[in-house]
Amino acid sequence: MKLRQCAFASLTLIAIGVHASEKLTIADFVELGFTKSQQQLFTMIGAEDGWSGVFEGEVIELYQYRDDETLDQFKQTMINAASPGNASGWVDSCVRHNLLIISKGFTACKALKKM
Repeated sequence: MKLRQCAFASLTLIAIGVHASEKLTIADFVELGFTKSQQQLFTMIGAEDGWSGVFEGEVIELYQYRDDETLDQFKQTMINAASPGNASGWVDSCVRHNLLIISKGFTACKALKKM
């Protein structure tokens, strides 16, 4: 079932016109099945938008950045936030184009890497 979802998500990205060099939006991931639950304090980490919610059955936080420089500044901070033993329970993090994801499981980032 997960393989079908990943294939569907990949086809959806192509269908909505997202290519490797283009910027993605949180709305793009809503179309792929991300369910938003609460807007985050995204400006504190230099993002232009940020939401917590569920993607691929996991609790994630998703942050949208305008440019690569700002994303690079905060990428290491978020990767450290998802290191083993952290108090918040984050266990994985990944970047997809201009989006940064931290997750409480390992399925969401694996799905994004296949897109």
